Amino acid sequence: MEIHWFTTRKMTDLCSTTQRNLAHGLCSKGHNLTIYNGDMAEDDNDNPWIHQSLSQSKIKGFHALSLANSAKKSIANISSGIAIVDWTLASKLAPLLQRNKIPWLLMDRSPPANSGLLALFQWPVWKKSWRLVLRGKAHNGFTVSSAHSKFVCNQMGIELNKITALEAGVDLELFSTGQKSKQFTLLYHGRLDKNRGVLVLTKLIEKLNQGNIAAKLQLIGEGDAFTELQAIANHRDDIEVLPSMSQTKLVQYLSKAHIGLLPMPEVGVWALASPLKRSEYAASGLAILGIDHSGHRLGQEQVEWMKLVGQQQLIEEGAKWLQMLANDNSKMTQLSMQARKYAEENMSWHHSVDAMDEVINSIAQ
Repeated sequence: MEIHWFTTRKMTDLCSTTQRNLAHGLCSKGHNLTIYNGDMAEDDNDNPWIHQSLSQSKIKGFHALSLANSAKKSIANISSGIAIVDWTLASKLAPLLQRNKIPWLLMDRSPPANSGLLALFQWPVWKKSWRLVLRGKAHNGFTVSSAHSKFVCNQMGIELNKITALEAGVDLELFSTGQKSKQFTLLYHGRLDKNRGVLVLTKLIEKLNQGNIAAKLQLIGEGDAFTELQAIANHRDDIEVLPSMSQTKLVQYLSKAHIGLLPMPEVGVWALASPLKRSEYAASGLAILGIDHSGHRLGQEQVEWMKLVGQQQLIEEGAKWLQMLANDNSKMTQLSMQARKYAEENMSWHHSVDAMDEVINSIAQ
């Protein structure tokens, strides 16, 4: 099947991990995939898919509009196959796809996450895009989790069977367990933004070390809290703040750590997400401590290696759990093995690739 994927995401960004793995999976299924985005033509020439570069404005708020205008020229030359379209582009591209009789699917990797003026413009676009699924203009829509799917259903009145959740997976060969550090190590990687709750992690490690646990906190990423966190770390031996790094380097830090942290609060998009880092933590043999909400839970499943607590209880209850594990090496080893086993059985990318492939094949039948 020829698949044409129109996206605002750049495959060269680290945040494109999900899209990159889904693309590899579709190609492995025998599909002929072409990705249309704002990457330069020479950026993506070592991959199994074809890449078509689109013109994209550098002005914030005009990224999607400029891409859509550029994409229209490409669609005019498409005569077969199906299309996958990001929600930010859907309302602009749908009429031309329909005119060319190209069936298409809506991709929603995240509802509008921006606050302020930009969000006021984005939410109507998001609703307009999903309305195309509701009216049968798009064959199906993809979300990132079951919670995300239910949110769309509640907001738009779309039947659940018209939505397919593509949960974040993990490369089980790249992310693996290793020799753990002698020092009990807590790790968070991702955006270091204040609204993600990362600053409270400095209080968590302080509380833990007050209980005579010589633990260390590693924070990896970039964001509006980076400078403040770095200033704190400059006066502390138990906190290390590192800038974003390649996956190859990141896996080395993960394999040596004991605990992966999920501090994101139950606000907006994080309550709907299927966090990539959760899968990467588990595959690396990390037990997980985080805030209890639908975006962090493993559905209805309860697992011993993941401790989720209320936002107000993270420091007190979290420190108690961490102290128990730091003082019990055999228990820590047991939970590490359980996390890795769960990842092997449930978190491979092939689960989401299979779900995506099933939807695509249903259009061809």
